[in-house]
Amino acid sequence: MIDEIGEKYKILANCLMLFGFSGGAHFVHRFFYLHADRMIGLSIGAPGMVTLLDKSKKWHCGIADLENEFGEIALLKDMQNTKVQMIVGAQDKETWEITIEPSSRFWMEGVNDAGSNRLERMVSLRESFENNGISVKHEIVPEAGHDSIPMLPYVQAFFADCLKANNISVGKSI
Repeated sequence: MIDEIGEKYKILANCLMLFGFSGGAHFVHRFFYLHADRMIGLSIGAPGMVTLLDKSKKWHCGIADLENEFGEIALLKDMQNTKVQMIVGAQDKETWEITIEPSSRFWMEGVNDAGSNRLERMVSLRESFENNGISVKHEIVPEAGHDSIPMLPYVQAFFADCLKANNISVGKSI
C-alpha cells in the first residue's frame, strides 16, 4: 500500500513519520518493528499495551516469535537510525481499560508486566528501546490525561525536527 501511494503521488515511501495515540500507538510501535527502514520518525502516544523489544517474550508482549508471526525480524540498525518520541499525559494513570484479566480473551502470560498504567508502560517501552541502542525523546505532558489534543503541539514540533534532520521541507518536491 505504501509503495502504491508513493508511486501514485510521487512521494518517497521510505520517509514515513507516524503518530499514534492509545490504540493507534499500539499500531505505530509495532509497525516500526517491521518497517523501520521506511521511517524517519515515529511518535508513540500513550499506548495501553506495549510490545517490548524482548526476545524472551512471545508476540505481542515481546518479539521472540516476530519472524514466525510476520516473516520479518526487527532490524535494530534501522530502528537505531529513526527518531522516536514517546509521549504521555502526566495524569494518564487509569488502569481499568488496560489491565487484562486472566479470564479475558486477550490474556497472555506477561501482558500486564510492563506496568500498571500508561505512564509505567511507557517507561518500560522506553527502557526496552534504549537497552537496544534506540534513542528516545520521552515527553510527559503536564496536567494532561488520556487525551491526544494536548500532545499535538509536542508531536508537531518533534516531526518538524525529523524533517529538518532529514533536510526535508514541507511543500518541497523530493
